[in-house]
Amino acid sequence: MQPLFLRFALLVFSASLVFSSDTFSQPGAAVPTAIPSDVQKAYELSDYSRAARLGAQAIVEDPGNHALRLIIANSLAWSGRTDAAMVQYEKLFGSPQETSAKIGLANLLRWRGKAHEAEPIYDAVIAREPSNKEALEGKKLGDRSLRPQVSKGLSFARDSSGFTRIESSTDYSRFSDDRSIRWGIGYVLGKDRESSALIPLSKSAEKYASIRGHIQALAWPSAPRLDLSVADGFNKTRLYGLVSLDLVPDTVGVRSGFVNWGRRAFNGGAQAAYLFARQAGFYFNSESSLGSIRSRVDAYRISDGNFVWDAEATIAPAWQPLPFALTWYAGIAAKAADRTEALYWSPSSTYGLGLLGVKRSWYFERGDLSMGLQAGIKLTDEARNNVSFSANGKYWLTESLAIGFDAYANSAPRPSEYSQKTLNINLLRLW
Repeated sequence: MQPLFLRFALLVFSASLVFSSDTFSQPGAAVPTAIPSDVQKAYELSDYSRAARLGAQAIVEDPGNHALRLIIANSLAWSGRTDAAMVQYEKLFGSPQETSAKIGLANLLRWRGKAHEAEPIYDAVIAREPSNKEALEGKKLGDRSLRPQVSKGLSFARDSSGFTRIESSTDYSRFSDDRSIRWGIGYVLGKDRESSALIPLSKSAEKYASIRGHIQALAWPSAPRLDLSVADGFNKTRLYGLVSLDLVPDTVGVRSGFVNWGRRAFNGGAQAAYLFARQAGFYFNSESSLGSIRSRVDAYRISDGNFVWDAEATIAPAWQPLPFALTWYAGIAAKAADRTEALYWSPSSTYGLGLLGVKRSWYFERGDLSMGLQAGIKLTDEARNNVSFSANGKYWLTESLAIGFDAYANSAPRPSEYSQKTLNINLLRLW
């Protein structure tokens, strides 16, 4: 009997390792009891899409199995179906798994950029269980988003035509004491030049500056946000503004206003021409058993009389069979204009691409890293096959100081050969 007992003890110990992890990488603690074997196996193998699917079938026969429901919620969260995960977490309120469910829900809110909504949930758990490590860790990570912060950025961009841009930015942002308002202010200094040499810049390099700010009323319906900027480029000054409304939280939103088209066009001539645009757009996101859909459409009436629109829609299927925690997605992108202009990309015939990409994220005790690779597949005569790569990450040097980066490179014929590379390095200081 003793060897059997030892094997059982080893199994229990191994399971405890599988289900224990910090809240930085998992939304809630799992409870490895009364779980169907096929669900348990898929869960332990990190096949969360399969675990969620099998668990959903099993919970119909055993709706009171709270441990199983918690595994379903965690599996949905870790496979990207956050809306469905939130529903399952909320169904566990009042059950023995309520604490784990609330921590899972709070972590999802934090991951979605809503640390102000996660904070009271963490506080409620800690009030009942002052030593709950997962709640304490989640609150500590959430506080990073809620504290006043100053960021300093330096960005470099260049395209295949030899056009280069260097920008330096400084921004300050904070929440109000009651977390109902978030606001910020900052400035940008930049230089553009038409040259293949990035450094040193010639005396003819064009300089520009911008003061910018934003304010968002988080407690109001649709959480309205106003972005303003005063741009001084080539001895001309203009006020720009964009209003955004989250009509159905994280599902449907709209935006409208005036934007600096010359700067967006990534072309010195466009900026020198002092171009601006009236923008109108919306986004629609949806989650279902088939996967997560993300879509947007934006239209621009440019000051030179041209009209440009672009749209993109992607789906990350619930079926994710790739190894190494790779997530695949597919979609479509399109862009068109009333007429072609030399100062900015404006295809007079629709530029259409099919999209196929993979991405992977890593989470560490002191930072995170994400990378993605995407192929564009020609759908219209105006388009050409292309490929793009993106990466971003952040590392916390101390509890209140972090360094991060964003990098992007693409080869996207328009229809002639064209490529672009950008790199942004930033330093974040919390107060």
